[in-house]
Amino acid sequence: MNTLPQTPIKQALLSQKIAAIIKEKRSQLQFKQEIVAKEIGMSQANYSKIENGLVGIDIDALQQICECLQLSLLGVILLVKNN
Repeated sequence: MNTLPQTPIKQALLSQKIAAIIKEKRSQLQFKQEIVAKEIGMSQANYSKIENGLVGIDIDALQQICECLQLSLLGVILLVKNN
């Protein structure tokens, strides 16, 4: 198991991969950012930054987004890891 801290470049790449997955699913469900943000207790501006890969996301927020978008947290993690 790799215990070294992630580099900023790797963190940014992970954020972008997660962002692409949640953005695509939100679009498929035809949900507006405002709806998802409200559902998870976040401002639309902050949610937009997550969805555009501009900021990182903690596991709790990712879990909430996954629940709102009917995604499996484990499934998202595996997609990010394998791509």
